[in-house]
Amino acid sequence: MSLVLNQLRSEGETVHRADVAIMSPYQEDNVRRFGDYIYDLDAPLEGMEVHLDLEEEAAA
Repeated sequence: MSLVLNQLRSEGETVHRADVAIMSPYQEDNVRRFGDYIYDLDAPLEGMEVHLDLEEEAAA
């Protein structure tokens, strides 16, 4: 998610902290809708960009 959010920022899109706060990288609904999901916990990890440069929402 951080890669995509940073890409959006680099393309000039505004990404607000409040919008990111409600996003989840984990599926919570219909977990087995199309069958079993297999997670390879031993798969090598790619380098991750963990810094997100987010805009603060203006106080209403």
